[in-house]
Amino acid sequence: MATQSEDRLTVRVAGLEHRDWTSYSLDSDLLTPADAWRVSLGIPAAKIPASIKPWAKMEVLLGSNLLLTGRIDRIERELAKDTQTLSLSGRDNAAVLVDCSAPIFTQRQASLEEIVDLVARPLGIERIDVRTTGRQKKVEIEPGITAWDALKQACEANGCWAWMEPDGTMVVGGPDYSAAPVSSLVERYDGKGNNTLSLSVREDVSSRYSEVTVLGQTHGTESEDGKNDIMHRETDPNVPGYRPLIIAKGECDNEEEAKRRAKKELMDSRLAGFEITARVRGHRVGGQSGEPWRPGQRVHVLSEPHGLDGVYFLMKRAFIGGKDRGRITELTLKEDGVWLPELADKSKVKKKGKKAPAKWWTCERRESHRRPNSAGFRSGAAGLSGCDDRPGYQAWRAASPGGRFERGEAPSQRAVSALRLYLGPPSRDTVYCAAAGRKDRALGHRGYRGRGLPGGWTQKRRSGRLQPVRGQDRVERGKDYRD
Repeated sequence: MATQSEDRLTVRVAGLEHRDWTSYSLDSDLLTPADAWRVSLGIPAAKIPASIKPWAKMEVLLGSNLLLTGRIDRIERELAKDTQTLSLSGRDNAAVLVDCSAPIFTQRQASLEEIVDLVARPLGIERIDVRTTGRQKKVEIEPGITAWDALKQACEANGCWAWMEPDGTMVVGGPDYSAAPVSSLVERYDGKGNNTLSLSVREDVSSRYSEVTVLGQTHGTESEDGKNDIMHRETDPNVPGYRPLIIAKGECDNEEEAKRRAKKELMDSRLAGFEITARVRGHRVGGQSGEPWRPGQRVHVLSEPHGLDGVYFLMKRAFIGGKDRGRITELTLKEDGVWLPELADKSKVKKKGKKAPAKWWTCERRESHRRPNSAGFRSGAAGLSGCDDRPGYQAWRAASPGGRFERGEAPSQRAVSALRLYLGPPSRDTVYCAAAGRKDRALGHRGYRGRGLPGGWTQKRRSGRLQPVRGQDRVERGKDYRD
């Protein structure tokens, strides 16, 4: 069980810690980027450490539990009669994404992992955990758009979301609706077992829609024509009256993406229409005996006055306290399974049987080759197995049955498989050919040229198969190499 001292909020800057605050607040919200914090104390001017300055790295802890990693945004010093007050405020590592513009780039056939890397890493976000997959035909970042807005667009197109973990890792994924509830909030008429300071329920129809229609279009590519008639409509029969919403999307790859966007918009309106706000003592689940409250937890709510008895999703929590305020946590709960509905549906599906082991192919290091993309490459002979991963070389994993490959260990190594032909997406101009002596095919893309290949290749006129030619080190541009 945590003691009172372990339940105190601590701010750590450059190895120095302070935990005796006149007042403090710490917010964490899955829907709002850059969790904010603020602390205040009375301190003589001579005792302010030199390390306390804007942009200084800091951590917020509750006892030994890390709550937030970020930087100091603002320092305020107030002088009054017989008092001096120092106030510090800041946000987590996502603040730079909210404040600053995104790098300008255009990418075709970009995976979600690539988009996140291109947007976040140049701004100093080094630890990234992408827990879901996705791909867009074209990504174009316009000048002036913030990095967070660019990241938000990519996440919404792939049915996921981004947030910061307490250790500073940016996670791209979704909620876990299969996790067990961590606690119960109780409000009964007779007062037996009640454990909340206050509990309120809000229902609002102003942001609800009975019908959401997404109209989209997509630009043409070298291999496909553009489309301007993409449309999908989702309805919610539980909304009173006829409340339509039409959304126009300039870049919508197909009807499946339009369906995903329409369903998400409809679910977001439902999410905004219902909210439970509860205030409890302490900052830990179950008083002082559990883990700190954090967004993403599931909580059982039993309230006889409100007619509630079910499990709800913790979307936001705020720690509030100080010397004369006690320790209060404000919890904001939403309907369970409504946020990010695609991931909610997936979490309800129970997997049967054992998962097939991943296939790892032997990779040979070739410094003269351009590094392939991190995912999405197709193999012309996607059925071979039995190769081992050699230490020090980059590994690529084949994801059955589509023949797509994902990056494995040692991402800094530039390597191609000794037994595979890798064809880059349309934005790249390099073809990686299999070792001389094997026949493989480039699947369905035109206009690529390889340089410094391990073996030369030419096109066999009748069958269309690639055939090694001694002394030749390029694939002819403009040819379609396939059966």
